[in-house]
Amino acid sequence: MLSQLDRAVAAPADMALRDRVVSTQPPHGQLHFLDRKTAYTCCRCAWTGQARAIAIMNGDWRTPVCRSCCNGLVPRVEVD
Repeated sequence: MLSQLDRAVAAPADMALRDRVVSTQPPHGQLHFLDRKTAYTCCRCAWTGQARAIAIMNGDWRTPVCRSCCNGLVPRVEVD
């Protein structure tokens, strides 16, 4: 029997991550918020867990990146 958390994470096998995006964080569009928590492994640091917010590497949805690694990838803009 699935727990309440497992039911929240479970998704149909044919539903791609990009089809579950409900919003994208501006200004650079790297961080995508999904409709529910999803289990994945970060391709940069190997963190494994569940989250609603993910980023992807080079537009490839098969290479999810965790929020911490995404913050390290965002270009820094200096304001005068």
